[in-house]
Amino acid sequence: MRGSFLIILLSCFFLVAVGCGGDDTSGGEGGADGGGDGDGDGDGDGDGDGDGDGDGDEPVAGEGGAGAGGSGGQGGSGGSEPDPCDGVANACPTAGRSCLLGAVTICAEDADGCLVATTEACGNGEFCDAGECTGCDDLDNACDEAGAACDGETLVACEENADGCLVETSTDCSDDGYCDEDAQTPECVACEDVDDACDDEGVSCDGTDLVTCAENDDGCLVAEAVDCTDDEDNNFCDDEPTTPVCAYEPCRTDEGELKEGICVDTETICADDFLIECVDDGEGCFVVERTDCTMDGDNNVCDDEPATPVCAFDPCIGVTDCLVAGDTCVGNAVVTCGLNEDGCLVLSTPDACEPGFTCDPETTECVECTDDPQCAEAENGDVSCVENVLSTCADPDGDTCLNLIEEDCGDDFACDAESEQGCVFDGEETCVEDVVETIRASGPYGEGEDAYTTTGETSNWGPFAACPLAFDPMVTGPDLLFAVDVPAESVIVISLAAATGFTSTPWLFITTDCLAASEATCRAGAVGTVEYTNTTNVIERVYLVVDASNTDNVGSFGLTVETRALVCGDGERDGAEACDDGNIFDEDGCSPECELEDGYECTEAEPSVCTSRPDQDEPSCGNVMCEAFPDGTAATILHCCTTDATCGVAYDPAYGATCIERADEEPVDNEACPQEAAGIGLFFGFPPLDGCCRAVDGQCGLTAGVGLGCVLRSDAWAAMQDGAARFFYDGPFMPVSCDD
Repeated sequence: MRGSFLIILLSCFFLVAVGCGGDDTSGGEGGADGGGDGDGDGDGDGDGDGDGDGDGDEPVAGEGGAGAGGSGGQGGSGGSEPDPCDGVANACPTAGRSCLLGAVTICAEDADGCLVATTEACGNGEFCDAGECTGCDDLDNACDEAGAACDGETLVACEENADGCLVETSTDCSDDGYCDEDAQTPECVACEDVDDACDDEGVSCDGTDLVTCAENDDGCLVAEAVDCTDDEDNNFCDDEPTTPVCAYEPCRTDEGELKEGICVDTETICADDFLIECVDDGEGCFVVERTDCTMDGDNNVCDDEPATPVCAFDPCIGVTDCLVAGDTCVGNAVVTCGLNEDGCLVLSTPDACEPGFTCDPETTECVECTDDPQCAEAENGDVSCVENVLSTCADPDGDTCLNLIEEDCGDDFACDAESEQGCVFDGEETCVEDVVETIRASGPYGEGEDAYTTTGETSNWGPFAACPLAFDPMVTGPDLLFAVDVPAESVIVISLAAATGFTSTPWLFITTDCLAASEATCRAGAVGTVEYTNTTNVIERVYLVVDASNTDNVGSFGLTVETRALVCGDGERDGAEACDDGNIFDEDGCSPECELEDGYECTEAEPSVCTSRPDQDEPSCGNVMCEAFPDGTAATILHCCTTDATCGVAYDPAYGATCIERADEEPVDNEACPQEAAGIGLFFGFPPLDGCCRAVDGQCGLTAGVGLGCVLRSDAWAAMQDGAARFFYDGPFMPVSCDD
């Protein structure tokens, strides 16, 4: 039955290959029975040879004849003899032996010379291989027992093939691994899958681990790590030699961590008022020992003039009030800058010249004075106008001689010798009727019964949202308009005084235009107090708007006005001053000319607080190397040195130029210590500040920035006052204990 089925299947297979029955052997389309005699050759003679002669002999192509059965058709293209193999069962195309479905297939000529396929089924235990029935034992790679073994780096396996015979195969494992004979079943293992695989042969450091990457017994690169701190003679992995090694360093702990306060240089130095000494900690490591000289007995300064700096007492600290020895004129008096008994430069008591004499700035001597030629016929206090310059004859220095004092009234003021002001505003004024009062001199305005009130007023000049660092969200609050005349090269500070009845403190705005809603000309804005600086050499008219913010916020108030000259060293950062730290000394970040010194940044506070910026590649402060920032720290976060010469972090723009001392890192703990949200600051890159508990003092801190550690809440808020962060957090941040 099985053999019959195979014969039938093979017959169809070969018939399909060579063409099964029905093939046209008539020699072409020309013999389509054109003669009508029924033999299909088109010649009408009935013999099928296509030549029309009826003799059945070799056809002659194209003769065509008129047969008895028809008129004769178009001649055929030439016929051929019938193929005797057409229609033979189990025909096959090529002689030979092959295997099909486990049996031997033989394609050979039969008695008629036709290729015919026959099959021979293999016996039990046999299978067809290359057209022959064979047994498993006859295979070249036959093996006896299933299994696997390693022959060096070659895996030799004995497994059943598709015919069910056990055959041996070999696999070279050495290309990317090895042959593992210790496995439950030996197998090829790739080196990359081996535990502790490594890529590059050699020795390196990973923290305190000395890591050796070398070939194991199987030829794979494997890393072996040794913790250098496990050896009592070593405490770190030293990667400075060509080949890293475990080593001992006295400035590391037994756990391999660098000790705190390691000296960058062993020399003793001064860092501001701190004496920085390098002392041996008893283990051969030199660490910084800091002494605040201002708290060291009677000392008050770190003196770096000796070969070895020391804490010392300087009697001139807080006493020196001039820098260059010599005489100068102050008004009508000679003042001497000279050494006192302690060797400090101090100004002497002014030595006033006698009446009729004045101090000559060129000789610094008292010389007989004369009236200014233009005041020869004038009395003390006489005023006149020359073009648009106000000229006053006066005796400001008390030498009894009249000096000519001139003030240029500028383009917007007209000189009027008859007026009390002298320079009278003459510029374009479109809202003069709305001006409540003109402010010029220092002093109180709107006192007692003369107090100003917003009752019944309307909102004509708000909101001034475009003012620098100011935002008044209300548009309907009542407000009042004042004209302010600011003297040349001076600052005017205006504050609310005796404000009563208001539900919230009114805003104050300075604008250069009195037109309503003139935000584009707004120059300053704040709650309660505002100031404006006139850096020109002529008087300037600006306007003050007192804005009560909303319709129900009405009340009365007065104003306090203070004017001061632009002077460097007074602690007030005015005009073009980049800084003003309240002194006239250099090398402290702010020069005697109130310019920023190289390597420093100064805050906008008054007086300025200036801190240095060390080399960012190798930062050190107070002779101590600063710890590196974590990976990924933004480029705007810089190392800085605090005023106490310790390592700090400058986090601009969040904290401006403030240098915050670095604190210890602590885990986030928003349960014990409150988090501070940034509100809309999230949209400007200001994240919530997580709470943390400071182990050093038990106080709550804030994770106030990358690399800062857990900073005291109050310190974080103080730092924000110089940067943009203060606008997005709801401060101040009050102290909180971790146990509260």
